[in-house]
Amino acid sequence: MSCDLGGPGRCMGCVNPDMPPQPTPATPSDTLFLEQAQRRRYWLPDPPGAGFPTLQDFWDRLRSGITEYRRATTITGPDPTGAPIPATVRSAADLNDKPIQLGRRSRVSHSPNWSGASVAAVDSSTLTQIVGRWIEPVSQPSGTLDPARTYRSSLWIGFNGHAAYRDAAMPQIGTLQEIVYANGGWQPRHWVWFEWWADSQGGPIDPSVLPCYLDLPVQPGDTVWCRVDLVPSDPACPAATFPHVARLCVCVEHPADAASPASKILVMPFVIYPPVVDAVRVKVTGSTANWIAELPSNVWNPRNPWLLPRLRTGVASDQPVTFAHCAAASARDPGAPLIAEHTLAVSRRFHMYSGLPRGDASLKPIATCLMPRISDTAFAIQVDGNDA
Repeated sequence: MSCDLGGPGRCMGCVNPDMPPQPTPATPSDTLFLEQAQRRRYWLPDPPGAGFPTLQDFWDRLRSGITEYRRATTITGPDPTGAPIPATVRSAADLNDKPIQLGRRSRVSHSPNWSGASVAAVDSSTLTQIVGRWIEPVSQPSGTLDPARTYRSSLWIGFNGHAAYRDAAMPQIGTLQEIVYANGGWQPRHWVWFEWWADSQGGPIDPSVLPCYLDLPVQPGDTVWCRVDLVPSDPACPAATFPHVARLCVCVEHPADAASPASKILVMPFVIYPPVVDAVRVKVTGSTANWIAELPSNVWNPRNPWLLPRLRTGVASDQPVTFAHCAAASARDPGAPLIAEHTLAVSRRFHMYSGLPRGDASLKPIATCLMPRISDTAFAIQVDGNDA
């Protein structure tokens, strides 16, 4: 079952009611991106220009070879998001005193649920754009195999979440990997998802801050292209009501194989609105931009957490997960002209450890941000998984 995102009164976002014609040899996919009027009509991003080389290269590659345009519609995913969340359930931020353990001087940090990289805004600017891509990995059970348990991991890009702070709010988009035991064997499944996560402040978790799953197939070996922009408003909603919204764009590129031809499906950009927590609409500060491998929290049953699977890419499925085209852009405010491009040259890295107290002798890495980095725009994460 799928449905349109709707509008601010019904769902967490909105889509453009207009859909472009499917590209053909006579009308290649690049056409929409190259004409400003068409970009405005379909909410497509503008080219950032030569002053932002990584962002411009991402834009050039994203627009090339698209075989299908698809409207953003949601489908039922591994989490039931339509029913109210019990008031006894608390958010991940309530379960861990400090989900991200930060060192003031070190650029390497420990976390029980994140591994990846982060860049920070500087000189009173705001990060308003982030892009990234990766190859969807093969997921495998790890540790002691218990058919009663579920393995989950997610790869995503988004804003904020660099540290614990009261007005935490994170617009994110990425893929989720799940492995369940069914019909006598371990069954891997993959989804494309998005959310605007917000700290529940100790109260019940509202469904509006839980992940939504897109009607966009993804499987190991596919290239996933993601982009998030912070913008001051959108055509469907007054700026006075939603001073800041997030515009999301995702594309899945499938290489030709024995079962299907090559394809490149672009979900047309859509807007999501900041949720309301404790009667207050949250804000996003654009303080950091992140490229992350995460062990998601089991908000339904915190005492039975998900297990982290082993993730690998490559022909032999022996290569670590690699984020590429890692770049963000800053501006004075959302919607203002871009000031600078930020890559991994100055960044913080996160290593994911088992959820034991820091300093415990049995603390062990379960996902490691590998060093040295591949380049200023790419890095690898070795996700080994665990059974703790």
